[in-house]
Amino acid sequence: MSSLPIIISGTGPAALLFAHKLLRATPPLPFHLYERDLSLVHRTQGYRFTVAGKGVRACREVLSPKHFELLRDTASQNDVGFSVKRLNAQTGQALPGFNIPPNRSAEEEPLPIDRTLMRQVLFKGLEEYATFGKEVVGYEAADDSSVVVKFADGSTVRGALLVAADGAFSRVRAQLVPAAHPLDADMRMIFGKTPLSPAFYAALGENTEILEGVTFPSDPSPRQSPMFFMLQAMRFARRDAATAADPAIGAVIPLDYIYWALALRSDEPDVQGIDWLAMDASGAGDFAEKLTKAWLPSLRVVITHRDPVQTTPLLSAATPLPLIDWRASEGAPMVTLIGDAAHAMPPTGGLGVTTALRDAVALGTALAEHGVSPQALSAYEAQMREYAAEAIEKSVQGGKKFVNMRGMEEMKPIQIGH
Repeated sequence: MSSLPIIISGTGPAALLFAHKLLRATPPLPFHLYERDLSLVHRTQGYRFTVAGKGVRACREVLSPKHFELLRDTASQNDVGFSVKRLNAQTGQALPGFNIPPNRSAEEEPLPIDRTLMRQVLFKGLEEYATFGKEVVGYEAADDSSVVVKFADGSTVRGALLVAADGAFSRVRAQLVPAAHPLDADMRMIFGKTPLSPAFYAALGENTEILEGVTFPSDPSPRQSPMFFMLQAMRFARRDAATAADPAIGAVIPLDYIYWALALRSDEPDVQGIDWLAMDASGAGDFAEKLTKAWLPSLRVVITHRDPVQTTPLLSAATPLPLIDWRASEGAPMVTLIGDAAHAMPPTGGLGVTTALRDAVALGTALAEHGVSPQALSAYEAQMREYAAEAIEKSVQGGKKFVNMRGMEEMKPIQIGH
């Protein structure tokens, strides 16, 4: 077996869980993580996601019991049977809601978790295996089946395998499988955080029911396609337990907040003329205020009391289907993809992070069984293409339901530069 390390590009949740999988293999497989940012918290990543079912099991399978318990303790409180509500955003009138099936067991309880916090928890134990401020921009296959990884600063490193976990606009993906250029899902989104501060509660008044479970305000303003909005309180009820287990992690658990997300189709008149890629936190917040100006004041307070630096615009992408078997080409390099680099999908399915965490386990398992070899990559990629394609399809269906998203056959490639 090669003594060269596995090179991992990126430090998102999937990359970090994959690194733990390699570390806990018998024997451990050598690896190194490279991250373009200067630290885990270098950029604002103002949103939470929910790790569901198979994603939770992936974390439990890979992490030690204590590490997994710490991850659970940093998630938001998730009461069984929580409510899901719809209401008229301008009048507050209740609308027909959604039926959410109960969790089948406590072991499968979803984890609503702050993305930045999850990365910090998963980074525990990997500190000596990571280099920050090194952006992977490409690779070159070597004659001995190894791969030379190229960085933006002109330097290189040789590895037995390159695993790109660097997002939907991965440079490695663009080189490995250029035909899988992400499609524009025509959905423009804004994510935000609103601290549950005394000032917020004073402005909220008696409308505290919106802090229970998940609330979907429905904007009745006439539009070509509906505007999507959801909010959920993130309460870190196990903060004390997390702090007792790891004071450093306890110290970075954020204050309780409301997570909210807004989405519109790109052809809505409100969106025309806006450069979504150039929009900053201030511009995104101002735009959200403009879109909700007719809302009930006790609901709009979620927008007006937002954290001004934790408001993030997002251009939603989708990897075209069917997913390409890049291993089928002769002489395919020892390079593979996980997470959004392999299968970007709109967040309207709530499946992105769960699918990425499944990748981490599937690839790690294949490498443990077959060694660092083309056979391992073929086994992983065949499995991944099946469940990831299903997740993309479900996410697009969710987009059709919430914002009347176009079908994939109508989507065009995203025009974005690096």
